[in-house]
Amino acid sequence: MKTPPTTSAELADPVSRERVYWRKKRVLSIAIVCTCFIMTTFLSSFFSFARPRMRVDSLQKCPFARQPTAALQRRTFRIFIGAGTKEYLPLAKHLVSSLYSRSPLLVHESRGITILTSQSTKERCDESFREVANVSCTAASPKFQQAGSHADVYNKLEVFKHMGDDDADWIMYFDADMVVLGELSTLVTRIPAHYQLMGVKDFPNVFRRWHLPELCWGVNGGFFVFHKQVLTDHRDIIESQMKLGWNDQIIWSELFYNIHEQHGACVLGDEYNCRPNTHRVCHKRARVMHYSSSSKHALYYYSSAN
Repeated sequence: MKTPPTTSAELADPVSRERVYWRKKRVLSIAIVCTCFIMTTFLSSFFSFARPRMRVDSLQKCPFARQPTAALQRRTFRIFIGAGTKEYLPLAKHLVSSLYSRSPLLVHESRGITILTSQSTKERCDESFREVANVSCTAASPKFQQAGSHADVYNKLEVFKHMGDDDADWIMYFDADMVVLGELSTLVTRIPAHYQLMGVKDFPNVFRRWHLPELCWGVNGGFFVFHKQVLTDHRDIIESQMKLGWNDQIIWSELFYNIHEQHGACVLGDEYNCRPNTHRVCHKRARVMHYSSSSKHALYYYSSAN
């Protein structure tokens, strides 16, 4: 290996001087790149630490949120179970058990939990929850059943309309195309007080199609939270779609298109891992959006996944 020029005679040679010049330039370039990388890493870590974040588990600290125990004392949880209900009864039972374990007051002081299901699954639901205190199963009215190959699927919005505005504080339903893993009761107890409707749904790419917030575009499935007033304000949209015979997923999409960011929320994080039956892993870059009906502006809280 040829040694670099060091003597004055060698340095006087033009070729040697050019080699020294390029060697120094190469070393300087490497030093600059390394310095930039170190500074970028340091600044990124600093701002990441300094930036205030709120996990989904910390939503009870939000000024609009109520304390979990107080929120559960006098609440009726209506759990909707759509297509594939037989497979989702164990999941509903797990949710009820975890709610009771977190808030024992639910067993004695609340109005109980009602499982809303289809006619064909009512008997199995009764059997599943026979030994669970303060839980009842209710079958949807036959007039709400959809015709055709999906006769076992009732329209969840229509059932909610006839349940009465003051009958249920929360509505949760599981749909056949979604598998939900994680502690659901943690999410339920931390939704701010003015949110009344909650669903578990799988809408691949529906956010981009229906102009929902860009922060939600990457979500393949998750939790969607709505203010109860949405169903009243947009009742004409719902009824017009029902007259056309559309199923509930199309009605939800039409509702998304009209409410935009105002009363909607998407929630997804590692704590609530959603996996559609097609085994697509849910996108982790999800955000939590809450809407303040009093101040008329959106408040964004970031989940633990960035």
